[in-house]
Amino acid sequence: MSTHPVLVAGAGPAGLALALTLVQNGVSVHIINKAQSYHREQRGIGIQPRTLEVFNFLRVLPDVLQQGRLLQPMRVYKLPGGTEVATTMNISPIEEDTPLKPFNNGFQLEQYKTEAIFRSHLEKYGCSVEPATELVSFKQFEDHVEATVKKTTDGKETMETKSYRWLIGADGGKSSVRKQLGLSFEGSSTEEKIVLGEVYLEGLDTEYWHIWTRNDEGAPATVLLRPTGSGTSYFMISGKFDIDKVLLSHESIREAMWMVTERKDLNFGDIIHFTDYRPSVRMVNKFGEGRVFLAGDAAHVHTPRGGQGLNSSVQDAFNIGWKIALIEKGLASPSLLDTYTEERLPVIEFMINETVKISWQVAGKGHDMDSIKAAIQRRSYLKQFGINYRWSSIVHDEREPFRAEDGAKDPYGLENGETLRAGDRAPNAPGLVRVGMDADAQTTSFFDILRPTHHTALIFGEDSQRIASIVKGINACPQGTVVSVLILAATAAALPVDGVDVVLQDRGGIAYDGYRMTEGQTFAVIVRPDGFVGAVVSGEDETKGYFGRIFSGVRHAIVA
Repeated sequence: MSTHPVLVAGAGPAGLALALTLVQNGVSVHIINKAQSYHREQRGIGIQPRTLEVFNFLRVLPDVLQQGRLLQPMRVYKLPGGTEVATTMNISPIEEDTPLKPFNNGFQLEQYKTEAIFRSHLEKYGCSVEPATELVSFKQFEDHVEATVKKTTDGKETMETKSYRWLIGADGGKSSVRKQLGLSFEGSSTEEKIVLGEVYLEGLDTEYWHIWTRNDEGAPATVLLRPTGSGTSYFMISGKFDIDKVLLSHESIREAMWMVTERKDLNFGDIIHFTDYRPSVRMVNKFGEGRVFLAGDAAHVHTPRGGQGLNSSVQDAFNIGWKIALIEKGLASPSLLDTYTEERLPVIEFMINETVKISWQVAGKGHDMDSIKAAIQRRSYLKQFGINYRWSSIVHDEREPFRAEDGAKDPYGLENGETLRAGDRAPNAPGLVRVGMDADAQTTSFFDILRPTHHTALIFGEDSQRIASIVKGINACPQGTVVSVLILAATAAALPVDGVDVVLQDRGGIAYDGYRMTEGQTFAVIVRPDGFVGAVVSGEDETKGYFGRIFSGVRHAIVA
Protein backbone atom coordinates (compact mmCIF):
# COMPACT_ATOMS: atom_id res chain seq x y z
CA MET A 1 0.00 0.00 0.00
CA SER A 2 1.54 3.30 -1.09
CA THR A 3 1.58 6.12 1.47
CA HIS A 4 0.16 9.55 0.65
CA PRO A 5 1.19 12.77 2.43
CA VAL A 6 -1.85 14.27 4.20
CA LEU A 7 -5.53 13.44 4.69
CA VAL A 8 -7.71 16.30 5.91
CA ALA A 9 -11.13 15.23 7.20
CA GLY A 10 -13.48 18.20 7.00
CA ALA A 11 -13.79 21.02 4.47
CA GLY A 12 -14.76 23.95 6.65
CA PRO A 13 -12.52 26.99 7.21
CA ALA A 14 -9.90 25.04 9.19
CA GLY A 15 -9.61 22.17 6.73
CA LEU A 16 -9.55 24.43 3.68
CA ALA A 17 -7.01 26.87 5.15
CA LEU A 18 -4.76 23.95 6.09
CA ALA A 19 -5.08 22.38 2.64
CA LEU A 20 -4.22 25.66 0.91
CA THR A 21 -1.21 26.23 3.16
CA LEU A 22 0.07 22.76 2.32
CA VAL A 23 -0.48 22.83 -1.44
CA GLN A 24 1.20 26.24 -1.66
CA ASN A 25 4.17 24.51 -0.05
CA GLY A 26 4.06 21.77 -2.67
CA VAL A 27 2.59 19.15 -0.31
CA SER A 28 -0.15 16.94 -1.74
CA VAL A 29 -3.43 16.89 0.20
CA HIS A 30 -6.51 14.68 0.09
CA ILE A 31 -9.41 16.64 1.61
CA ILE A 32 -12.75 14.95 2.23
CA ASN A 33 -16.14 16.17 3.40
CA LYS A 34 -18.96 14.09 4.85
CA ALA A 35 -21.75 16.20 3.30
CA GLN A 36 -22.85 15.58 -0.27
CA SER A 37 -23.24 19.30 -1.00
CA TYR A 38 -21.93 22.55 0.41
CA HIS A 39 -24.05 24.45 2.92
CA ARG A 40 -25.35 27.97 2.25
CA GLU A 41 -26.30 28.94 5.79
CA GLN A 42 -25.72 32.43 7.17
CA ARG A 43 -23.14 31.51 9.79
CA GLY A 44 -19.49 32.25 10.51
CA ILE A 45 -19.81 35.76 9.13
CA GLY A 46 -17.23 37.64 11.23
CA ILE A 47 -13.63 37.82 10.02
CA GLN A 48 -11.21 39.46 12.42
CA PRO A 49 -8.34 41.67 11.21
CA ARG A 50 -5.64 39.15 12.11
CA THR A 51 -7.42 36.56 9.96
CA LEU A 52 -7.54 39.05 7.09
CA GLU A 53 -3.75 39.11 7.36
CA VAL A 54 -3.65 35.32 7.13
CA PHE A 55 -5.88 35.53 4.06
CA ASN A 56 -3.43 38.05 2.63
CA PHE A 57 -0.47 35.70 3.16
CA LEU A 58 -2.46 32.93 1.44
CA ARG A 59 -3.36 35.32 -1.41
CA VAL A 60 -7.12 34.88 -1.06
CA LEU A 61 -7.73 38.33 0.45
CA PRO A 62 -8.65 40.19 -2.77
CA ASP A 63 -11.56 37.80 -3.34
CA VAL A 64 -12.70 38.13 0.28
CA LEU A 65 -12.62 41.94 0.13
CA GLN A 66 -14.49 41.95 -3.16
CA GLN A 67 -17.34 39.78 -1.90
CA GLY A 68 -17.64 41.04 1.69
CA ARG A 69 -17.83 44.33 3.55
CA LEU A 70 -16.83 45.95 6.80
CA LEU A 71 -18.87 44.82 9.79
CA GLN A 72 -22.11 46.79 9.82
CA PRO A 73 -23.09 48.88 12.84
CA MET A 74 -25.88 47.71 15.13
CA ARG A 75 -29.07 49.49 16.14
CA VAL A 76 -30.54 48.70 19.54
CA TYR A 77 -34.24 49.60 19.96
CA LYS A 78 -36.21 50.79 22.95
CA LEU A 79 -39.10 48.83 24.40
CA PRO A 80 -42.04 49.16 24.62
CA GLY A 81 -42.74 50.03 21.03
CA GLY A 82 -39.60 48.68 19.41
CA THR A 83 -39.33 51.46 16.83
CA GLU A 84 -37.27 54.13 18.59
CA VAL A 85 -33.49 53.63 18.37
CA ALA A 86 -31.91 53.60 21.81
CA THR A 87 -28.36 53.56 20.51
CA THR A 88 -26.31 52.83 17.41
CA MET A 89 -22.98 51.17 17.96
CA ASN A 90 -20.26 49.26 16.19
CA ILE A 91 -19.86 45.59 16.97
CA SER A 92 -16.14 46.14 17.33
CA PRO A 93 -14.30 49.46 17.81
CA ILE A 94 -13.75 51.19 14.47
CA GLU A 95 -10.15 52.29 14.05
CA GLU A 96 -8.26 53.82 11.17
CA ASP A 97 -6.07 51.51 9.13
CA THR A 98 -2.42 52.17 9.94
CA PRO A 99 0.88 51.31 8.26
CA LEU A 100 1.47 48.58 10.86
CA LYS A 101 -2.14 47.35 10.70
CA PRO A 102 -3.43 47.75 7.15
CA PHE A 103 -6.56 45.70 7.89
CA ASN A 104 -7.62 47.21 11.18
CA ASN A 105 -11.34 46.47 11.29
CA GLY A 106 -13.60 43.47 11.31
CA PHE A 107 -15.10 42.22 8.06
CA GLN A 108 -18.25 40.31 7.30
CA LEU A 109 -18.62 37.58 4.72
CA GLU A 110 -20.78 34.51 5.01
CA GLN A 111 -18.75 31.41 5.80
CA TYR A 112 -20.03 29.52 2.78
CA LYS A 113 -18.66 32.26 0.52
CA THR A 114 -15.30 32.19 2.30
CA GLU A 115 -15.20 28.43 1.83
CA ALA A 116 -16.03 28.78 -1.87
CA ILE A 117 -13.12 31.20 -2.28
CA PHE A 118 -10.75 28.73 -0.66
CA ARG A 119 -12.00 25.90 -2.86
CA SER A 120 -11.44 27.97 -5.98
CA HIS A 121 -7.85 28.68 -4.97
CA LEU A 122 -7.23 25.04 -4.11
CA GLU A 123 -8.38 24.07 -7.59
CA LYS A 124 -5.55 26.19 -9.05
CA TYR A 125 -3.19 23.66 -7.45
CA GLY A 126 -5.14 20.67 -8.69
CA CYS A 127 -6.70 20.01 -5.29
CA SER A 128 -10.46 19.64 -4.83
CA VAL A 129 -12.71 18.56 -1.99
CA GLU A 130 -14.11 15.03 -2.24
CA PRO A 131 -17.75 15.26 -1.08
CA ALA A 132 -19.95 12.52 0.39
CA THR A 133 -16.84 10.92 1.85
CA GLU A 134 -16.70 10.14 5.56
CA LEU A 135 -13.79 8.97 7.68
CA VAL A 136 -14.92 5.71 9.30
CA SER A 137 -11.82 4.62 11.19
CA PHE A 138 -8.05 4.87 11.32
CA LYS A 139 -5.08 2.99 12.73
CA GLN A 140 -1.81 4.62 13.70
CA PHE A 141 1.62 3.17 13.03
CA GLU A 142 5.08 4.57 13.68
CA ASP A 143 5.45 6.15 10.24
CA HIS A 144 1.92 6.33 8.83
CA VAL A 145 -1.83 6.26 9.45
CA GLU A 146 -4.20 3.84 7.72
CA ALA A 147 -7.54 5.58 7.17
CA THR A 148 -10.75 3.91 6.05
CA VAL A 149 -13.36 6.13 4.42
CA LYS A 150 -16.92 5.52 3.26
CA LYS A 151 -17.82 7.07 -0.09
CA THR A 152 -21.38 7.52 -1.30
CA THR A 153 -21.92 7.71 -5.06
CA ASP A 154 -25.39 7.62 -6.60
CA GLY A 155 -26.72 6.17 -3.36
CA LYS A 156 -24.18 3.37 -3.27
CA GLU A 157 -21.63 3.13 -0.46
CA THR A 158 -18.09 1.86 -0.92
CA MET A 159 -15.27 1.49 1.59
CA GLU A 160 -11.67 2.42 0.86
CA THR A 161 -8.51 2.21 2.96
CA LYS A 162 -5.39 4.24 2.21
CA SER A 163 -2.16 5.03 3.99
CA TYR A 164 -1.20 8.62 4.89
CA ARG A 165 1.70 10.10 6.76
CA TRP A 166 -0.59 12.57 8.56
CA LEU A 167 -4.28 12.80 9.39
CA ILE A 168 -5.88 16.10 10.40
CA GLY A 169 -9.36 16.11 11.89
CA ALA A 170 -11.10 19.35 10.95
CA ASP A 171 -14.48 17.66 11.15
CA GLY A 172 -16.34 19.91 13.57
CA GLY A 173 -17.57 19.80 17.14
CA LYS A 174 -18.78 16.19 16.86
CA SER A 175 -15.41 15.17 15.40
CA SER A 176 -15.08 11.49 14.62
CA VAL A 177 -11.30 11.92 14.56
CA ARG A 178 -11.24 13.34 18.09
CA LYS A 179 -13.48 10.59 19.44
CA GLN A 180 -11.42 7.82 17.86
CA LEU A 181 -8.21 9.44 19.05
CA GLY A 182 -9.62 9.30 22.57
CA LEU A 183 -8.81 12.88 23.54
CA SER A 184 -10.73 14.50 26.37
CA PHE A 185 -13.20 17.23 25.43
CA GLU A 186 -13.82 18.86 28.77
CA GLY A 187 -16.44 21.52 29.37
CA SER A 188 -20.18 21.90 29.58
CA SER A 189 -23.27 23.16 27.80
CA THR A 190 -24.47 26.64 28.66
CA GLU A 191 -27.93 27.32 30.09
CA GLU A 192 -28.78 29.76 27.34
CA LYS A 193 -31.28 28.72 24.67
CA ILE A 194 -30.81 29.95 21.10
CA VAL A 195 -32.76 29.60 17.87
CA LEU A 196 -30.83 30.48 14.71
CA GLY A 197 -32.10 30.75 11.17
CA GLU A 198 -32.81 32.79 8.07
CA VAL A 199 -36.10 34.45 7.16
CA TYR A 200 -37.46 36.60 4.34
CA LEU A 201 -38.07 40.02 5.85
CA GLU A 202 -39.39 43.39 4.74
CA GLY A 203 -39.48 46.65 6.68
CA LEU A 204 -35.97 47.09 8.08
CA ASP A 205 -32.99 49.16 7.00
CA THR A 206 -30.41 46.86 5.42
CA GLU A 207 -27.36 48.91 6.48
CA TYR A 208 -27.57 47.87 10.13
CA TRP A 209 -27.89 44.85 12.36
CA HIS A 210 -30.99 45.24 14.54
CA ILE A 211 -31.48 44.13 18.13
CA TRP A 212 -34.32 44.14 20.65
CA THR A 213 -34.09 42.87 24.20
CA ARG A 214 -36.83 42.19 26.74
CA ASN A 215 -36.00 41.88 30.40
CA ASP A 216 -39.22 40.18 31.49
CA GLU A 217 -39.05 38.62 34.93
CA GLY A 218 -38.02 35.00 34.56
CA ALA A 219 -37.99 34.99 30.76
CA PRO A 220 -35.60 37.61 29.32
CA ALA A 221 -35.05 37.33 25.58
CA THR A 222 -33.20 39.01 22.73
CA VAL A 223 -33.84 39.05 18.99
CA LEU A 224 -31.07 39.95 16.55
CA LEU A 225 -31.77 40.46 12.84
CA ARG A 226 -28.96 40.87 10.33
CA PRO A 227 -29.77 41.69 6.69
CA THR A 228 -28.03 39.40 4.22
CA GLY A 229 -28.32 41.63 1.16
CA SER A 230 -30.58 39.20 -0.69
CA GLY A 231 -33.99 39.96 0.80
CA THR A 232 -33.50 37.75 3.82
CA SER A 233 -32.31 38.30 7.37
CA TYR A 234 -30.30 36.03 9.60
CA PHE A 235 -32.00 35.82 12.97
CA MET A 236 -30.99 34.81 16.48
CA ILE A 237 -33.53 34.42 19.27
CA SER A 238 -31.80 33.92 22.60
CA GLY A 239 -32.71 33.93 26.26
CA LYS A 240 -34.71 31.98 28.80
CA PHE A 241 -37.91 30.90 27.08
CA ASP A 242 -39.92 27.81 26.22
CA ILE A 243 -37.79 26.72 23.28
CA ASP A 244 -39.96 23.72 22.49
CA LYS A 245 -42.93 26.02 22.02
CA VAL A 246 -40.94 28.36 19.78
CA LEU A 247 -39.74 25.48 17.61
CA LEU A 248 -43.21 24.03 16.99
CA SER A 249 -43.58 25.68 13.58
CA HIS A 250 -42.46 28.51 11.32
CA GLU A 251 -45.41 30.51 12.60
CA SER A 252 -44.38 30.04 16.24
CA ILE A 253 -40.90 31.33 15.39
CA ARG A 254 -42.37 34.40 13.71
CA GLU A 255 -44.65 34.94 16.71
CA ALA A 256 -41.65 34.81 19.04
CA MET A 257 -39.87 37.48 17.02
CA TRP A 258 -42.95 39.70 16.98
CA MET A 259 -43.39 39.21 20.71
CA VAL A 260 -39.83 40.33 21.54
CA THR A 261 -39.55 43.14 18.97
CA GLU A 262 -43.14 44.43 19.36
CA ARG A 263 -42.90 45.20 15.63
CA LYS A 264 -46.07 43.97 13.94
CA ASP A 265 -45.11 46.26 11.04
CA LEU A 266 -42.27 43.92 10.15
CA ASN A 267 -43.23 41.47 7.44
CA PHE A 268 -41.68 38.13 8.40
CA GLY A 269 -42.10 35.79 5.44
CA ASP A 270 -40.94 32.27 4.72
CA ILE A 271 -38.29 30.83 7.00
CA ILE A 272 -35.57 29.25 4.87
CA HIS A 273 -34.08 27.19 7.69
CA PHE A 274 -33.76 27.22 11.47
CA THR A 275 -31.96 25.26 14.14
CA ASP A 276 -32.10 24.72 17.88
CA TYR A 277 -28.62 25.73 19.03
CA ARG A 278 -27.38 24.96 22.53
CA PRO A 279 -23.94 26.49 22.99
CA SER A 280 -21.26 24.30 24.51
CA VAL A 281 -17.92 25.37 25.89
CA ARG A 282 -15.38 22.59 25.46
CA MET A 283 -11.78 22.06 24.45
CA VAL A 284 -9.26 19.27 24.17
CA ASN A 285 -6.31 18.87 26.54
CA LYS A 286 -3.96 18.49 23.58
CA PHE A 287 -4.26 19.05 19.84
CA GLY A 288 -3.06 15.67 18.66
CA GLU A 289 -1.30 12.43 19.29
CA GLY A 290 1.17 10.55 17.13
CA ARG A 291 0.44 11.38 13.50
CA VAL A 292 -3.15 12.54 14.03
CA PHE A 293 -4.05 16.15 14.89
CA LEU A 294 -7.14 18.32 15.31
CA ALA A 295 -7.96 21.83 14.13
CA GLY A 296 -10.90 24.19 14.56
CA ASP A 297 -14.16 23.07 16.13
CA ALA A 298 -12.88 19.51 16.38
CA ALA A 299 -10.55 20.83 19.10
CA HIS A 300 -12.63 23.61 20.66
CA VAL A 301 -16.24 24.83 20.70
CA HIS A 302 -17.67 27.87 22.44
CA THR A 303 -20.46 30.41 22.37
CA PRO A 304 -21.00 32.35 19.12
CA ARG A 305 -20.54 35.71 20.81
CA GLY A 306 -17.18 37.40 20.37
CA GLY A 307 -16.65 36.50 16.71
CA GLN A 308 -13.68 34.23 17.41
CA GLY A 309 -14.70 30.80 16.09
CA LEU A 310 -13.86 30.81 12.37
CA ASN A 311 -10.84 32.98 13.08
CA SER A 312 -9.36 30.66 15.69
CA SER A 313 -9.96 27.70 13.39
CA VAL A 314 -8.07 29.31 10.49
CA GLN A 315 -5.19 30.20 12.78
CA ASP A 316 -4.99 26.64 14.10
CA ALA A 317 -4.59 25.50 10.51
CA PHE A 318 -2.00 28.16 9.67
CA ASN A 319 0.05 27.20 12.72
CA ILE A 320 0.26 23.50 11.96
CA GLY A 321 0.37 23.86 8.18
CA TRP A 322 3.86 25.28 7.76
CA LYS A 323 5.25 22.77 10.26
CA ILE A 324 3.83 19.75 8.43
CA ALA A 325 5.12 21.22 5.16
CA LEU A 326 8.70 21.36 6.45
CA ILE A 327 8.48 17.81 7.75
CA GLU A 328 7.05 16.54 4.48
CA LYS A 329 9.89 18.22 2.59
CA GLY A 330 12.38 16.37 4.81
CA LEU A 331 13.59 19.64 6.32
CA ALA A 332 12.32 19.27 9.89
CA SER A 333 11.84 16.59 12.51
CA PRO A 334 8.31 15.39 13.37
CA SER A 335 9.02 16.67 16.88
CA LEU A 336 8.36 20.17 15.52
CA LEU A 337 4.66 19.30 15.72
CA ASP A 338 4.92 19.11 19.53
CA THR A 339 4.82 22.92 19.41
CA TYR A 340 1.34 22.91 17.85
CA THR A 341 -0.29 22.07 21.18
CA GLU A 342 2.29 24.10 23.09
CA GLU A 343 1.46 27.26 21.14
CA ARG A 344 -2.25 26.97 20.41
CA LEU A 345 -3.63 25.54 23.67
CA PRO A 346 -3.06 28.67 25.83
CA VAL A 347 -4.50 30.87 23.07
CA ILE A 348 -7.66 28.81 22.77
CA GLU A 349 -8.10 28.54 26.53
CA PHE A 350 -7.98 32.32 26.82
CA MET A 351 -10.36 32.78 23.88
CA ILE A 352 -12.95 30.44 25.37
CA ASN A 353 -12.84 32.24 28.71
CA GLU A 354 -13.40 35.59 27.01
CA THR A 355 -16.34 34.43 24.88
CA VAL A 356 -17.95 32.97 27.99
CA LYS A 357 -17.58 36.36 29.72
CA ILE A 358 -19.24 38.11 26.77
CA SER A 359 -22.16 35.68 26.83
CA TRP A 360 -22.51 36.08 30.58
CA GLN A 361 -22.72 39.85 30.13
CA VAL A 362 -25.70 39.35 27.84
CA ALA A 363 -27.50 36.33 29.22
CA GLY A 364 -26.30 36.05 32.79
CA LYS A 365 -27.34 39.60 33.67
CA GLY A 366 -30.82 39.29 32.25
CA HIS A 367 -30.55 40.69 28.71
CA ASP A 368 -30.81 44.32 29.89
CA MET A 369 -29.72 47.19 27.65
CA ASP A 370 -26.54 48.02 29.54
CA SER A 371 -25.40 44.41 29.40
CA ILE A 372 -26.03 44.22 25.67
CA LYS A 373 -24.07 47.42 25.10
CA ALA A 374 -21.17 46.31 27.31
CA ALA A 375 -20.92 43.00 25.49
CA ILE A 376 -21.22 44.43 21.99
CA GLN A 377 -18.70 47.23 22.46
CA ARG A 378 -15.97 44.85 23.40
CA ARG A 379 -12.32 45.63 23.61
CA SER A 380 -10.14 45.70 20.53
CA TYR A 381 -7.99 42.74 21.61
CA LEU A 382 -10.64 40.48 20.07
CA LYS A 383 -9.29 41.66 16.73
CA GLN A 384 -6.52 39.18 17.62
CA PHE A 385 -3.50 41.38 16.90
CA GLY A 386 -2.12 40.61 20.35
CA ILE A 387 -2.14 36.82 20.03
CA ASN A 388 1.42 35.64 20.62
CA TYR A 389 3.61 32.63 21.37
CA ARG A 390 6.30 34.27 23.49
CA TRP A 391 6.61 31.17 25.70
CA SER A 392 7.11 28.74 22.81
CA SER A 393 10.14 26.47 22.97
CA ILE A 394 11.03 27.24 19.33
CA VAL A 395 11.13 31.04 19.54
CA HIS A 396 14.21 32.91 20.72
CA ASP A 397 14.75 36.55 21.59
CA GLU A 398 18.26 37.83 22.14
CA ARG A 399 17.07 41.42 22.60
CA GLU A 400 14.25 40.88 25.11
CA PRO A 401 14.05 37.24 26.29
CA PHE A 402 10.82 35.84 27.66
CA ARG A 403 11.16 34.61 31.21
CA ALA A 404 8.34 32.77 32.94
CA GLU A 405 9.22 34.49 36.19
CA ASP A 406 8.52 37.89 34.60
CA GLY A 407 4.79 37.21 34.82
CA ALA A 408 1.96 35.05 33.56
CA LYS A 409 1.43 34.35 29.88
CA ASP A 410 -0.78 36.83 28.06
CA PRO A 411 -1.62 34.83 24.93
CA TYR A 412 -4.28 37.17 23.58
CA GLY A 413 -3.90 40.74 24.66
CA LEU A 414 -0.37 41.89 23.89
CA GLU A 415 0.14 44.84 21.58
CA ASN A 416 3.28 46.46 20.27
CA GLY A 417 3.39 49.39 22.67
CA GLU A 418 6.40 47.72 24.21
CA THR A 419 9.41 46.14 22.54
CA LEU A 420 8.45 43.74 19.78
CA ARG A 421 9.48 40.28 20.96
CA ALA A 422 9.88 36.81 19.55
CA GLY A 423 6.49 35.12 19.45
CA ASP A 424 4.61 38.30 18.57
CA ARG A 425 2.68 39.09 15.41
CA ALA A 426 5.00 40.56 12.78
CA PRO A 427 3.58 43.99 11.88
CA ASN A 428 3.40 45.35 8.36
CA ALA A 429 5.63 48.18 7.16
CA PRO A 430 4.98 49.94 3.84
CA GLY A 431 7.11 52.54 2.06
CA LEU A 432 10.08 50.26 1.40
CA VAL A 433 12.06 50.94 -1.76
CA ARG A 434 14.74 48.85 -3.40
CA VAL A 435 18.14 50.46 -2.96
CA GLY A 436 19.24 52.33 -6.05
CA MET A 437 15.73 53.33 -7.10
CA ASP A 438 14.77 57.00 -7.45
CA ALA A 439 12.37 58.87 -5.22
CA ASP A 440 9.39 57.97 -7.42
CA ALA A 441 10.15 54.25 -7.40
CA GLN A 442 7.34 51.85 -6.58
CA THR A 443 7.29 50.90 -2.92
CA THR A 444 6.67 47.53 -1.32
CA SER A 445 5.72 46.35 2.17
CA PHE A 446 6.61 43.51 4.49
CA PHE A 447 3.23 41.92 3.87
CA ASP A 448 4.08 41.70 0.16
CA ILE A 449 7.15 39.64 1.07
CA LEU A 450 5.86 37.37 3.83
CA ARG A 451 4.55 34.01 2.59
CA PRO A 452 3.67 30.64 4.17
CA THR A 453 6.35 29.00 2.02
CA HIS A 454 9.45 30.39 3.74
CA HIS A 455 10.91 32.21 6.71
CA THR A 456 11.72 35.87 6.16
CA ALA A 457 14.77 37.35 7.88
CA LEU A 458 14.43 41.13 8.21
CA ILE A 459 17.89 42.52 8.95
CA PHE A 460 18.04 46.00 10.49
CA GLY A 461 21.14 48.12 11.13
CA GLU A 462 24.41 49.29 9.62
CA ASP A 463 27.06 47.12 11.28
CA SER A 464 28.35 45.29 8.22
CA GLN A 465 30.25 42.70 10.26
CA ARG A 466 27.18 41.75 12.28
CA ILE A 467 25.06 41.69 9.14
CA ALA A 468 27.56 39.38 7.46
CA SER A 469 27.53 37.14 10.54
CA ILE A 470 23.71 36.94 10.47
CA VAL A 471 23.76 36.17 6.75
CA LYS A 472 26.27 33.38 7.38
CA GLY A 473 23.86 31.85 9.87
CA ILE A 474 20.98 32.12 7.40
CA ASN A 475 23.06 30.48 4.67
CA ALA A 476 23.43 27.40 6.86
CA CYS A 477 19.72 26.75 6.30
CA PRO A 478 18.38 24.56 3.47
CA GLN A 479 18.26 26.41 0.17
CA GLY A 480 15.05 28.31 -0.50
CA THR A 481 13.74 28.11 3.06
CA VAL A 482 14.70 31.64 4.15
CA VAL A 483 14.43 34.94 2.29
CA SER A 484 16.89 37.52 3.68
CA VAL A 485 15.91 41.19 3.48
CA LEU A 486 18.30 43.96 4.52
CA ILE A 487 16.36 47.03 5.71
CA LEU A 488 18.41 50.21 5.60
CA ALA A 489 17.38 53.28 7.57
CA ALA A 490 16.06 56.25 5.63
CA THR A 491 19.39 58.11 5.77
CA ALA A 492 21.73 55.12 5.55
CA ALA A 493 24.09 54.58 2.64
CA ALA A 494 24.13 51.30 0.74
CA LEU A 495 26.26 48.65 2.49
CA PRO A 496 28.61 46.20 0.76
CA VAL A 497 26.94 43.01 2.00
CA ASP A 498 27.04 39.79 0.01
CA GLY A 499 24.47 37.03 0.19
CA VAL A 500 21.36 39.09 0.98
CA ASP A 501 18.36 38.35 -1.23
CA VAL A 502 16.79 41.83 -1.13
CA VAL A 503 18.02 45.26 0.00
CA LEU A 504 15.34 47.82 0.85
CA GLN A 505 15.40 51.32 2.27
CA ASP A 506 12.92 52.36 4.93
CA ARG A 507 12.35 55.84 3.55
CA GLY A 508 9.44 56.63 5.86
CA GLY A 509 11.01 55.13 8.98
CA ILE A 510 7.93 52.97 9.55
CA ALA A 511 9.77 49.65 9.61
CA TYR A 512 12.42 50.77 12.09
CA ASP A 513 9.77 52.27 14.36
CA GLY A 514 7.35 49.34 14.11
CA TYR A 515 10.07 46.78 14.85
CA ARG A 516 11.47 48.93 17.67
CA MET A 517 14.94 49.30 16.16
CA THR A 518 17.05 52.16 17.47
CA GLU A 519 20.17 53.81 16.11
CA GLY A 520 23.29 51.71 16.57
CA GLN A 521 21.43 48.38 16.81
CA THR A 522 21.87 45.58 14.32
CA PHE A 523 19.38 42.73 14.62
CA ALA A 524 17.60 40.25 12.41
CA VAL A 525 13.90 39.75 13.05
CA ILE A 526 13.18 36.29 11.67
CA VAL A 527 9.51 35.94 10.73
CA ARG A 528 8.01 32.47 10.54
CA PRO A 529 5.86 31.32 7.62
CA ASP A 530 2.74 31.97 9.74
CA GLY A 531 3.57 35.66 10.21
CA PHE A 532 4.83 35.42 13.80
CA VAL A 533 8.30 36.51 14.89
CA GLY A 534 10.38 33.40 15.45
CA ALA A 535 13.54 35.10 16.63
CA VAL A 536 15.35 38.37 17.23
CA VAL A 537 19.09 37.70 16.82
CA SER A 538 22.31 39.59 16.19
CA GLY A 539 24.88 37.08 14.93
CA GLU A 540 25.67 33.75 13.31
CA ASP A 541 25.45 31.52 16.39
CA GLU A 542 22.13 32.93 17.55
CA THR A 543 20.72 32.71 14.01
CA LYS A 544 21.79 29.08 13.73
CA GLY A 545 20.46 28.50 17.21
CA TYR A 546 16.97 29.52 16.17
CA PHE A 547 17.00 27.62 12.90
CA GLY A 548 18.46 24.60 14.68
CA ARG A 549 15.14 24.34 16.48
CA ILE A 550 13.27 24.36 13.18
CA PHE A 551 15.34 22.57 10.55
CA SER A 552 17.01 19.19 10.70
CA GLY A 553 20.72 19.45 9.95
CA VAL A 554 21.26 23.02 11.16
CA ARG A 555 23.58 22.98 14.13
CA HIS A 556 21.74 23.95 17.31
CA ALA A 557 24.04 26.64 18.66
CA ILE A 558 24.35 28.14 22.11
CA VAL A 559 20.80 29.43 22.48
CA ALA A 560 19.65 28.87 26.05
